[in-house]
Amino acid sequence: MLEKPDLRKMFRDRINIRDLGGYQTQDSRKIRTGMIYRSGGLFLMDSQELENLNSLHLKMVLDLRSVSETERHPDPKPAGVQYMQTSGVLNKYGKEIDFSPAGMRQQGNEAREKIQSLKHYYMEMPYDNHAFHILFEQLLNGNAPLLFHCAAGKDRTGVAAMLLLKALGVSDEITIEDYLLSNEYMKDVIRNHMEEERDAIRKDPLFRELAFMRKGVKKSIGVMVLEGIKARSGSYERFFKLEYGMGPAELAALRFQYLE
Repeated sequence: MLEKPDLRKMFRDRINIRDLGGYQTQDSRKIRTGMIYRSGGLFLMDSQELENLNSLHLKMVLDLRSVSETERHPDPKPAGVQYMQTSGVLNKYGKEIDFSPAGMRQQGNEAREKIQSLKHYYMEMPYDNHAFHILFEQLLNGNAPLLFHCAAGKDRTGVAAMLLLKALGVSDEITIEDYLLSNEYMKDVIRNHMEEERDAIRKDPLFRELAFMRKGVKKSIGVMVLEGIKARSGSYERFFKLEYGMGPAELAALRFQYLE
């Protein structure tokens, strides 16, 4: 198990909040603690958790949910914290990906097509993603401590966290381990959901995969995202230069601010 700063005494596991600090980079430095947090929606927090959130002394919250999601479940706004909403769920054609309960309940051929479309979406998420560009810009500008989140803190947030860890020089192995920690934090939610869907799962094995993807994350998808970046761009360094305009100087500046 990774040695991580532990927020689990301050927040319920279903909040899926963690500090990206403490991870070792490939050049034997470590990410500074108390600077970059990832989580599920702040709307999930109770009054005590919101009070605990204030103790993190955040400068900024970046909400990666769509406008429709934020309208249904608005975040509480911590006093003195800059809040920004910018959707991380748009594909490059401006269309939102359907993660709604109805959108994740197909069976048979429709389930197979949905799974393939989701995999394609994950592969495309690192590219032409305005929200992720803003995340890097805010961090480069020193607007931290910063917390970024989506609804469950595992898909949009998960891919954004993978990109951040790679930009900071963390290995693929540790990056995937962090991605998979959502399954540990959300294990009760996943178990309950799979139990609720047991009848549909018995009827269609493909539905099991969709049901799990709704509440958890799959290692194969995390690996696919990282391998896809290397295959498409040739290297992480070239990817960050072409996609985010971060060459060696910008990556060095990011690491200077957030590594020790």
